[in-house]
Amino acid sequence: MTSILSILLALVAFVVIAGLIVFLSVKSKAAKIAFMVILVPVAAAILYFCVQSIMQPLNFQKEQEARKAVAVQRLKDIRTLESASSLSMAITPLLSTPSSSSTTRVRWTS
Repeated sequence: MTSILSILLALVAFVVIAGLIVFLSVKSKAAKIAFMVILVPVAAAILYFCVQSIMQPLNFQKEQEARKAVAVQRLKDIRTLESASSLSMAITPLLSTPSSSSTTRVRWTS
């Protein structure tokens, strides 16, 4: 994708430079206005592509940091839940009361 963008940017830059050369050599006022109508949007497109090519790595880094922060928080939440679960499993047998079915009654007979 980057190589296609570079080729496109070079092609547009070539068109703008060629247009400026023609613009400077033309004497007619109507032709100069026509060139200006064409060259201004092309120059704006070049500027847009240049800014986007600079901003793309910066936006990627911001997105990567945001996703990493979310992943770290989820892992911390999982760790907290697992430690709480293992702690409750360790305490539960100590706190439970014996049920009536588990107790045995001894009858004394004489």
